[in-house]
Amino acid sequence: MVKEFKYTQDPTAETPIMFIDKEIGGVDSQGQPNIQGNDFLKELLCLSDEMGKKNICVWINSPGGVVTEGQSIYTAILESKAKVDTYCYGIAASIAGVIFQAGRTRIMADHSKLMYHPAWSEDGKQDKGLEALQHSICTMIAKRTGKKESEIWAIMNAGRKDDKGTWINAEDAKENGFCDEIRESDAKNKNAIITDTTMAIYESANKVYNRIQTINNNQIKITKMKLVLNKLGLVEDANEASAVAVIDAMNKTMEDLQKKYDDLKKKLADCEDEMDAMKKKAKADEDEAKAKAEDEDKKAKLKAEDEDKAKKKAKDEDKAKKAEDKVKAAVTIGKIKNDASVIEKWKNAYISNPDSTEELINELPVSKVAAVFNSSTTVEVKDTAAEAAAKSMGLKPGTAPYYNAVKNYELSAK
Repeated sequence: MVKEFKYTQDPTAETPIMFIDKEIGGVDSQGQPNIQGNDFLKELLCLSDEMGKKNICVWINSPGGVVTEGQSIYTAILESKAKVDTYCYGIAASIAGVIFQAGRTRIMADHSKLMYHPAWSEDGKQDKGLEALQHSICTMIAKRTGKKESEIWAIMNAGRKDDKGTWINAEDAKENGFCDEIRESDAKNKNAIITDTTMAIYESANKVYNRIQTINNNQIKITKMKLVLNKLGLVEDANEASAVAVIDAMNKTMEDLQKKYDDLKKKLADCEDEMDAMKKKAKADEDEAKAKAEDEDKKAKLKAEDEDKAKKKAKDEDKAKKAEDKVKAAVTIGKIKNDASVIEKWKNAYISNPDSTEELINELPVSKVAAVFNSSTTVEVKDTAAEAAAKSMGLKPGTAPYYNAVKNYELSAK
C-alpha cells in the first residue's frame, strides 16, 4: 500500500475522488512536483486492487504535460479493477484530454472544454520517436471514441496553424463521442469558458502549454541551466520537465540498483548460511569418519593381537610337542630317567634352549636295556636304543640313512 495519498481527497470514502489539477510530469515554477504519472498509477491501483474500492472518480482540470507520464495514468484507469469515471470540470488539454477518454463514464461540466493537438518536442525535431508518440496518442483517443485514427489526427491538427490546438466544448464532445454525459451548471454556479482564444483560456485555467514557462507579453522565456542539462545529457533548450524526467529515470535506476543490491546482499547472506551449514555437516562427517576409522583401527589391532597370540600359542604348542617328543625319545633309549619330575625339567630345558639341550642329551650315556611293555595277550618288542635314536631323528626304517644312524649309535655306545 502507498505510504501517502497525494492525489486522493479521501481514501476512506466509498467512492474516492482523485484530482489531476496541475500539469502532468515535471515541476511547477516554484519547483514543486506536478502530477507524477507513476505515483498516480500506484495510488489508483492501491485504491482499487488493495483497498477494494468498487468506484473511483478522477476529476480533471489540467493543461496536459509529458506524454509518457500521462500514458501511465491512462493505462492505470483502464486496468483498474474498480469502475473509474473521469470528470472534466475545467479543461482537459493535450495529454490530460487523452486521460479523460480512459474513463468508464466520461463526464464533462457544461462549461468545460477538451483540447487536442499533436505532440511536440522542445528542440522542434520531428523524428521516429515523436512519430511513434503521435501514433500512440491517436490510438488512445480513437479506441475510446470509436473514430478512426485518421479522423483523430485531423482533429488534432485542425488548430495547428495558429498554435491554438483544437478545442471541443461539452455539447460537441458528446455529439462526437468524446464524452458520455454533461453536467449542467445551476443558476448560482455559472462558470463557463466563453472564448476560444489561447490567452483567455490560459487566464481562466492557468496553463494550457505542455512545458514549464513564463508568459510575458506573449513571449516564451524558458529558464536555462546549461551545465545541469548537459550533465543530464540534454540539449541546452530542453525544458525543466525533460530534466525532471531524466532525474526521475535516474532515481528509478538507482532504486532498481538498490533493489538488486539488496537482493544480492540477501543471496550472499543465504549463501553464507548455506556454506556454514555445509561446513558444519562436513565437520560432522569428518568426525564421524575419524571415529569410524579409529574404531576400525582398534578392531584391526585387536584382531592382529589375537592372531599373534594364536600364532604364538601354536608355536609354543609346537615347540612343547617337539620338546616332549625329544625327551620321550631320550627316555626310551635310556638317556633320561623315566621320572615325571625329571622328564618335566628336561622338557622345559628343551623348550627354553632346544639346541643346547639336544646337545646335552646326545652326550648322555645310553642304557643297554630298552624299555619293554607287556600285555596280557601280546608282547610288544620295543626298538633298540639305536633304532629309537634313528627314528627320533626322523629317519625311516629300511633306508640307508636309518641304518647308518643305527650303526653309528651302536659303535658310539661301546
